[in-house]
Amino acid sequence: MSLELIPETKEILEKIESLTEKRFKFIPNNEITSHAKLKIARNEMENHIVYYKEGASQSINHIIAHECGHIIRIFKSNPSERLIPFISSKSSEAAITEIANDIDSISKVMPKSKVEKLIEMLFKGLVMQLTNQPVDLKIEEWIYNEYPGLRGYQESSFQSQLQEALGGLNEDVRKITPSKIYEASHSMNYAYFNALAKKTKFDLDSAYDDFEFENKGGLLLEVLDKYENNFDGDLKRINDWANILNLSSWYEWKNFEDVPSNYEYMI
Repeated sequence: MSLELIPETKEILEKIESLTEKRFKFIPNNEITSHAKLKIARNEMENHIVYYKEGASQSINHIIAHECGHIIRIFKSNPSERLIPFISSKSSEAAITEIANDIDSISKVMPKSKVEKLIEMLFKGLVMQLTNQPVDLKIEEWIYNEYPGLRGYQESSFQSQLQEALGGLNEDVRKITPSKIYEASHSMNYAYFNALAKKTKFDLDSAYDDFEFENKGGLLLEVLDKYENNFDGDLKRINDWANILNLSSWYEWKNFEDVPSNYEYMI
């Protein structure tokens, strides 16, 4: 089954092929967790790769357009400045040490084997959220302003994201989530949806009225327009968010070409 995309998405793909001088290769993959995933080509790779679920809805157009935004921002920067977040054994150990007391508490109500898998998932998920959301906001603003034909898909995607974020705001989740991760994640969600609402005019922020983590989320919001709207500015926004949330030791920056091609990081 071929992948059918709307003209706006095709235009963005063509823009990237021209910018990077590498073509896209589309590979069906029903094992991925979202409708589509992109792997950016390194120097030795001939193609950027789009993994997609067969039979995916038309929302795949927004997913691909968004992830292409990451490629554009990376490749408009100098090769020596193309850094991506990397979780090393050192950063992983730092995170586990900081949340050790909470891990002990969770271990009293959950088998150790499940706790280890849960903590790994929460840790990696938080780092991905931290290193993506500040950039995602700039990309979504670009899509909204430059490609009106994608706005309907944007709004649908944002509403799904919002419901998922709000679903994590309950005591059952809180009991099995280290407090630092819980607070940081929801503070970022507060900033993310408030910023999206301001830039796109979609109703995404009313759910966060009188929010528990509004103060810290407000600090994250203040950072978003502090730096230039480019890849270097993205790195600075991420680092500022990490400083505000005390997460600077939970990840490292590594040159894109120095990260092993089989590293699980995909946008």
